[in-house]
Amino acid sequence: MEGDDTAPSAEKEDHETVRGARVRGEIKSFDEVYSSVRNKIKGDIIAVEVETRKGEIVYEMTVLGDDGRVMDVTVDARTSNITAVRER
Repeated sequence: MEGDDTAPSAEKEDHETVRGARVRGEIKSFDEVYSSVRNKIKGDIIAVEVETRKGEIVYEMTVLGDDGRVMDVTVDARTSNITAVRER
């Protein structure tokens, strides 16, 4: 967006927050979270975003289930626990 410098800055800040939390061992690695989700929800993870929501870091995954359903799965980055599953 022309004239909107906040998005790249906010994205960089989120990246630095997530990276720092991972280095300090405060959140699980993507591999750990991926394995946890694959064991609980059968299908293919087709997209992943890491976001900060209300001060908490979450992995937001889009899963194409073995049954053909598309689901948005939110995972707590600290624990690998699935906190929400929404079908599209």
